[in-house]
Amino acid sequence: MLDVAESSTVRNIRDLPGPSGVPILGNLLQLDVNKIHNILEDWSEEFGPEYKIRLGKKDIVVTATPEFINYVLRNRPAIFRRLSSIEPVFKEIGINGLFSAEGDDWKRQRRIVMKALDKAHLRNFFPTLKIVTERLKKRWEDAANNGTEIDIQQDLMRYTVDVTTFLAFGYDGNTLENDNDIIQQHLEHLLPAVNRRINAPFPYWQFFKLPADKALDKAMISVRVEIEKIIGHCKQKLHDNPKLAEKPTNFLEAILSDADNDFSDDDIFGNILTILLAGEDTTANSLAWSIYHLTEYPEIQKKLQLESHQILNNATAPAEFSDLEKFEYSEAVICETLRLKSVTPILFLEPMEDIEFDGIAIPKGTPIFLLTRKVATDESTINNASKFSPERWLVDRTDVTDNALQVANIPFGAGPRFCPGRHLSLVESKMVLSMLSQTFNVTRTSSQKPKESFSFTMMPENLMVTLSNKPSL
Repeated sequence: MLDVAESSTVRNIRDLPGPSGVPILGNLLQLDVNKIHNILEDWSEEFGPEYKIRLGKKDIVVTATPEFINYVLRNRPAIFRRLSSIEPVFKEIGINGLFSAEGDDWKRQRRIVMKALDKAHLRNFFPTLKIVTERLKKRWEDAANNGTEIDIQQDLMRYTVDVTTFLAFGYDGNTLENDNDIIQQHLEHLLPAVNRRINAPFPYWQFFKLPADKALDKAMISVRVEIEKIIGHCKQKLHDNPKLAEKPTNFLEAILSDADNDFSDDDIFGNILTILLAGEDTTANSLAWSIYHLTEYPEIQKKLQLESHQILNNATAPAEFSDLEKFEYSEAVICETLRLKSVTPILFLEPMEDIEFDGIAIPKGTPIFLLTRKVATDESTINNASKFSPERWLVDRTDVTDNALQVANIPFGAGPRFCPGRHLSLVESKMVLSMLSQTFNVTRTSSQKPKESFSFTMMPENLMVTLSNKPSL
């Protein structure tokens, strides 16, 4: 057993407080998978920062303690892993890449994926990113000129999937100007299916399939056919032009060009799907929540507009990759959005050996749910925690403790398993916010605030806005 805290009394999981359940099912009927983050956060208010729930026969520890959360994340992958139920679900669906891999399989994939998503490759990719951002600007200009109400989250999903397909394998899906892209049409089935199957009490789909499961099977067949065509085309391209391997232009070329690459075709397919899903959902939803806050705080929207005007002058987007570093206030808006509206408000992990933390004995294999958003919005770690205040992320950071800083950045993970796509997400976010601030005013069309919906990532429901052309400053 690993002792990480000394205590005169060691408690078992059953000694922890928690909501009462029913025989056999435990708390299963009380959990709506689309609202699970809200339910668990509310129970944390009622039962304290460490409590237990039971799903069927399984005891689960839920924690909103920053020290516990940081300890778990620092000790991945040596002591902790994602829930053991996650990897089989990803493998069964056919999207087992770096995200769901564990142990030696993760180490093998990590090096190549990190290399393919490093800053050097993003710098080479920047001209393409400018093209996609210009398409989004044109789409929004049409909406502004016509006074059209838009679902901002859906437009941002189109933007991020276009960016990611370009970066992943040089494929121009152009969903911003074309509604008929096959890959984009089917990706929307994947994360809800993952969320549903991971939280299912038993693998019912192995015995009978609901309509959603049949739609998933159909989507995966179509996506695999399209991506395998692209992989074959890329292999032929590298064969015909060997010099391309010296300076690959996308993720797929980088993987196929790596001399030490031992990826199978399934590894390549799984990592491409992982990057598409992660690049689409997390960045699009974070940007959507950022724009939601701009509609809530017009004074912050004006500060962003002033920053864009001062940096860009008469341009509508950054001209060079290095220009992105100048957008400090935009980055602060993004950090504050990740704190209040984290797209990963819960992390699902388990220990690979018996541990003891803060006097709680936790057996090997026990699920541990980390309420990261709850910590990042707690008054004990951040002053005026409920207030959206980008200024707290600027030079002095007087309102933010070290623990809060770490937990607020947990949407990208921590420790050795820090998300390799963080730089891409930040680059995309700055491109969109700078273009939006330089060109438009944005307002929400409904007085009702958008609802939070959890589907492996947390997204806004019904975030409708109108855009108007911004007057010159």
